[in-house]
Amino acid sequence: MRIPTGIDFLDARIKGIYTGTFNVLLEEVGAGGYEFLMTVVQNNLLKDGKVFYASLTKTEEIFKREFGLVFPKKDVKGLIEKIAFRSFAKTYFMRSIIPLYWFEERTTLLSLKGEKNVLEELIEFFDSVESNSICVIDSLSDLVRIARSRLSWNDLIDFLMGLKALIQKKDVVVYTVLTKDIVDYRLQEDVLSLADGIIVFRWKEKGDRMVRTMFIRKLLGVLPLLEKEGVIAYETRIDPERGFMISSVMRVI
Repeated sequence: MRIPTGIDFLDARIKGIYTGTFNVLLEEVGAGGYEFLMTVVQNNLLKDGKVFYASLTKTEEIFKREFGLVFPKKDVKGLIEKIAFRSFAKTYFMRSIIPLYWFEERTTLLSLKGEKNVLEELIEFFDSVESNSICVIDSLSDLVRIARSRLSWNDLIDFLMGLKALIQKKDVVVYTVLTKDIVDYRLQEDVLSLADGIIVFRWKEKGDRMVRTMFIRKLLGVLPLLEKEGVIAYETRIDPERGFMISSVMRVI
């Protein structure tokens, strides 16, 4: 089974993303990975699809504001209410220097003894995710950051390996965003080796301007179709109403 991205040009070629897959959007800062993600979320909500959204560091209010700003010319309030959203900001910043009242109007001082960490809470979240849905972890970059300090790298890798087994059972499509080069190449490849799909978003010089481009480095089940066409990259743009769009194709002859 595949779940379309809703990006017509792309779906015409790949017919959507296979369920039971873990897909990483690897982006240079501002190159369009987050907008791609929000566009997939919007398009599936428009078709009454199920979307579960886990934010590591954003409150629901912050997420709603950002989602609306991706589509400044479209009223998305009704769509936002359909998202099964959960914030992990309180747990994420519990052991940091950040005061929790920055995220909550009222904060009760709690003992850290017995408190779950972010990975343990994410496990509970994924247990609640319904089959045949789209699930978002908005920032793999945030998980990578704390895996090098407050958690352990092995715990992060074990979590991702277990997550792959669970989403295959549930036929869920998972998307997450990772900022390119946020960790050294070896650690980045350690994470990417677990992905079923890797879509890369980067900047490219074109004459006297910079353009956003996208290419598919890995995508389970559909990469041979793209290889046959000889497509190496797509030039993209961000539309204020439709979000992420593909504007042209670059090919290898």
